[in-house]
Amino acid sequence: MMRILDLTYRLAPAVGKAVTRAWYRYMSRLDKSAKMVFMNYGYAHLDLADTGPALHEGDEGDRYCIQLYHHLAAAVDMTGRDVLEIGCGRGGGASYIARYLKPRAVTGMDIAAEAIDFCNRHHRAEGLTFRQGDAEALPFPDGAFDVIINVESSHCYASMPRFLSGVHRCLRTNGLFLFADRRDGRQVGALRQQLRSGGFEELRMQNISANILRALDLDDRRKLALIDDGVPWLFRKTFKQFAAVRGTSLYRSFQNRNWEYLSFILRKPAVQNIVASGY
Repeated sequence: MMRILDLTYRLAPAVGKAVTRAWYRYMSRLDKSAKMVFMNYGYAHLDLADTGPALHEGDEGDRYCIQLYHHLAAAVDMTGRDVLEIGCGRGGGASYIARYLKPRAVTGMDIAAEAIDFCNRHHRAEGLTFRQGDAEALPFPDGAFDVIINVESSHCYASMPRFLSGVHRCLRTNGLFLFADRRDGRQVGALRQQLRSGGFEELRMQNISANILRALDLDDRRKLALIDDGVPWLFRKTFKQFAAVRGTSLYRSFQNRNWEYLSFILRKPAVQNIVASGY
C-alpha cells in the first residue's frame, strides 16, 4: 500500500493527494476514541541511561512519537517564536511544541480537512491554531514565521523544490527550518543538494535511522494493540505496513538500511552561502 502511494505521488500527484485525503478520512472514522494523535515512527535513545524529556502523565503513552519532535524542536530555542508545522497530521506534534517549548504561537497545517477538524476538536493550548493548506502552495504571507517544522511528510510531496521554495518564502531572515524524514539510501545526497539549492544553510544533519528502528521495536506492542482494537481485520495488514510494525516490508527497509531517516536543522541566511557559526 505505501509503495503504491509513493509511486502514485510521483506519477500522478493529484491522485496521490486525493488518496491521502481519503486515507485521513477513513482513519478519522475509525479512531472514534481519539487514541491516535501521532503518526510518526518515533525516536528512541540508544543510550539506555537517557530517559528522554519529562512528560505529563497523559503524554507518556505517546513518548516515542513525542521524542522525535523533541529531538528536532528542542534543539533550538522556541521561546517567543512564531512556529508553523507543515503536515501536522492529527496535531500531536504541534500540541507538544505549544505546550512544552514556550513559543509565542504555533500553527499546524495539513492538506486533509478531516485531520484539521480532528485537531480543532482534540487539541487545546494557548497560541495553538490549525488550518488546512497545501505544503506545495503555502497559504501564508512572506516572512510570517521564525520556525517551520516538517516531520515525516515530505516523501509524499510531488515537488520538493516547490515545497522548499514556499518554506524559504514564509521564513523570516535567519529563521529556522527543522526537517526530518525518510529517504531511499541512494537519495540522501540528492536530498541534501535540494536543501542547499532551496537557499538553506545546513547547521546540523543527523542520520537517526538507528533511533527510529529502536523506537519501532519498543513501540511495536502498543501500535499492534491500537490496530487490533480499532481496525477491521480486512485493513489491518495495510495499517501495520503504514505503522512499520515488525515483519512488514517497511520495517525491513529500515532494518536493512534501504531506507535512511535523516534530521536537519537549517537556516534561511541573510546572505546566501555563508559559513554557519552556530544557532
